[in-house]
Amino acid sequence: MPTLLIRNADYLVTIDATRRMLRDGAVAVRDDRIVAVGKTAEVAPRFADAEVIDARGKLVLPGLIDSHIHNAQQLGRGLGDEAYSGPERLFRRLWVTESHMDAGDALCAARLCQLEMIRAGTTCFADPGNYFPAETARAVEESGLRGIIARTVFDMGQTACQFSRADGDRARARGRDGPAVRRRAPRAPQGVVLDARARRLLR
Repeated sequence: MPTLLIRNADYLVTIDATRRMLRDGAVAVRDDRIVAVGKTAEVAPRFADAEVIDARGKLVLPGLIDSHIHNAQQLGRGLGDEAYSGPERLFRRLWVTESHMDAGDALCAARLCQLEMIRAGTTCFADPGNYFPAETARAVEESGLRGIIARTVFDMGQTACQFSRADGDRARARGRDGPAVRRRAPRAPQGVVLDARARRLLR
């Protein structure tokens, strides 16, 4: 991969030890690593052959982190907004929609969700639960984002079974290379009543 040079940024926000904000800043990227950050006059001469993005008039900042997003719910955006809120919206619209999704729907939703994150400047996300972690992980491998992906579990009288399915997803993921890490995640307080056995499994 060629070196990329982002130069002439009006403002360049760093997250270094002193939290510098540079005027007329530049960032050099080689392969998938940032290799230089500083003033354009200092950085640009070291990367004369780089592909250049002129960031004049722009703000350059580190990637954002979305700490709570359900990739699979992307296709249900707006459902129930006009009539429901809180748990009622989940029970009447979003969870009903998810119950009819198949793996292809989930992959489409995850790709669309991650494209939107990229456009917004997000480079890392945590998905606290869906029924298709493998499809979400596949989309992560395609998009290049970093993701922490959980498999949804409800107890509903089947706690051990749900956790076993979640662990099965994790086991299948261990043999694959990629940026996604899967964990199990009780979905919501409305769907989880933890008994003593469940508490032991969660430890």
